[in-house]
Amino acid sequence: MPSEIDPAGSDQPPDLDEPGVWFVETASGTRVLVLVACTPTGEHITVVTRFTPSSHGSALNGVPMTVKCVTDPRVGERWHMIVLALDPKHEIAQQIAEGGVPAYVTTPIVSIRRLE
Repeated sequence: MPSEIDPAGSDQPPDLDEPGVWFVETASGTRVLVLVACTPTGEHITVVTRFTPSSHGSALNGVPMTVKCVTDPRVGERWHMIVLALDPKHEIAQQIAEGGVPAYVTTPIVSIRRLE
C-alpha cells in the first residue's frame, strides 16, 4: 500500500540515499516514476521515467533517464536534476548529448508517494 507524503506540504522529502520506488505528481500533470537502486559496489543510482501531457514536451515519455539530483524532491517546489544517461537509441538522446549538460526540472510537485 503506498504511503503518501502530505500534499499540503511536508518538509520531509523522500530519502533518495536509500533504495526504493516513488511516484511523483507535478502541477502540470506530469507523473514521474522514481527508482533508487544500489549497485553491487554500494553506489546509489537514481532513474526517473516521466509521463507528461503533450503540451509539456512528451518526447521523453516512458524513456528512463539516469539522473543526479541537484535538489531533493519536495511538495510545492520544482525538482532539479542533471541527466547522466539516456537510452542512446532514442532520437532525442543525440540532441541532449550535443547540448552540453542536460537538465531536467519538474513543475512544482503536488504529491509524492513511496510505493512498497
